[in-house]
Amino acid sequence: GVGSSVVCSTGLGNARASERGTGNRFPRLFYTRVNRNSGKRIPMGRKKGIIFSNRYQLVDFLGNGQGTEVWSALDVFSNVEVAIKIHLLPTATEDVLMKFAMVFKIVHTNILHPIHVAIHDGVVYEVMQYCKQGNLAFFISRNGSLSEKKCWQVLHDVSAALSCLHAQPIPILHLDIKPSNVLISEKGEYLLTDYGICEYFSSSNVCKVNGTIAYMAPERFQENSFPVKACDIWSLGAMMFELMNNGELPFGEMGGSVQADAKDIPDITENYSPELKRIVYKCLSFHPWDRPIADDIMKYSYSFL
Repeated sequence: GVGSSVVCSTGLGNARASERGTGNRFPRLFYTRVNRNSGKRIPMGRKKGIIFSNRYQLVDFLGNGQGTEVWSALDVFSNVEVAIKIHLLPTATEDVLMKFAMVFKIVHTNILHPIHVAIHDGVVYEVMQYCKQGNLAFFISRNGSLSEKKCWQVLHDVSAALSCLHAQPIPILHLDIKPSNVLISEKGEYLLTDYGICEYFSSSNVCKVNGTIAYMAPERFQENSFPVKACDIWSLGAMMFELMNNGELPFGEMGGSVQADAKDIPDITENYSPELKRIVYKCLSFHPWDRPIADDIMKYSYSFL
């Protein structure tokens, strides 16, 4: 159509050091139409109102990720509104099922993970709680920087989620902390979601370049290095900096790859308390061992709520 195209802290401790066989056929692909004026992506594989997987009526298209499509939907069996994340390529199935098993048994107020995973029409999909207020990326795009109170709440809630993940018998690293992966519940709680690239700590198959570059710690770019818990803390610091600085990231889109040394942390120019700025700077420390652990951040931030 016209205007569119088709595109195939002081007092805180430091961090402890199926695919279905297709023969010669190509797998089914889904494309999105991009409106040149608004930049909004429109799903072409499915339409609003259809019944997906004989159970979920698609209500609103919420957006795209890498190889994914997210909808709000009505579960026609239970009459409950849910969110559905559809993985567009069959090759995603094995990884999605593995990550689902990794986090399914974790129960925590600030962790939002899928409640159901299934395969329909050759592609895997995840069903999860629907948060009508959206994510932090949407919030700051509309409202700019967060208030001091909201910043402390975000810092507390996300660090609480990380503390839970990091404290598992085999610690789990999220590896993709960013505003679009923090949803806002109806109660105003902040929920960490999207475990698509999370990994067990010390897993031999962890790829150090997984994640979003703008939120990746400096050590993630070094040779012969592997992600550690402190990588999640740096990402949390980068996200908090963005939430406090009108959407500006501390090191732009290049993340920790351009953080030169321990003193190379830009100032937060907005009017926040010294205590809040200090903990964010601490999270952004160049060396992993200089960053606080998630449990200490959670306890420290709670004292300001």
